[in-house]
Amino acid sequence: MSAPNFNLQDMFLPQEIPFDFPMPIPATPHLPTPTTPAFYDDKPETPFEHIMFVPMADEPQIRSLPIRDLLLVAHDVPEPVHGQTRSSWSFYISVGGNIYIAVSLLKTINHSLFTPHGRRGALIVHATTSNHFRDAQQIYRISVHPRATVNDVINAIVRSGRHRFEFDANGRGARGWFLDTIDLFHANGVITNVADAAKASEVLHLEWSRLNFGISGTPWSLSRLCAKSPPSRKTFTKIHVQQHRQQ
Repeated sequence: MSAPNFNLQDMFLPQEIPFDFPMPIPATPHLPTPTTPAFYDDKPETPFEHIMFVPMADEPQIRSLPIRDLLLVAHDVPEPVHGQTRSSWSFYISVGGNIYIAVSLLKTINHSLFTPHGRRGALIVHATTSNHFRDAQQIYRISVHPRATVNDVINAIVRSGRHRFEFDANGRGARGWFLDTIDLFHANGVITNVADAAKASEVLHLEWSRLNFGISGTPWSLSRLCAKSPPSRKTFTKIHVQQHRQQ
């Protein structure tokens, strides 16, 4: 599917997201049935799948959905293990009513698929509701092009090779992936406002510093943190992609 022809005049500013979600799940056959990610670990991982739609039968339906906006969501990890950060990030794509398409990174648990420097990650795509992130630490709404679909989001990720992802030995790396993917969505016209994309990246930085270092969200603390701990923005070159294909 070719990238949509986006027009600058279609850009609009982000809106504050309400933290009260009163809308019921719409009774319509046009939306996939929300699922729970609880059974992901039970999915066979051989051969390895870099991107998984749950359930697989819903992939065509999910891809065809028009999107209203994109949410960047930070989930606090209540009891992180040694070396693990205290934040877990996901994209939630609003597609109508109280239905969202979650796009998350999952670390492999199959030891046969670990890499010399960490473990592979799988991109998980599934339908859910706002109940899944109602208690999230941070929610930031990102404006998108009004004619964009879930397929545009997934294709932008796949064409760039970013669905082939690895966590390091401590399970870190998702923050850099989300930062790069925000830039990618803007470059592909899915995110229509450059200031909105920049603000989303800033929100991610500040929330990560608050959860992991207890630093308040100010420009000074952000620059101070980045000087000490630069983000691990993992960008896949053609060599990286080729190496993954050979594995």
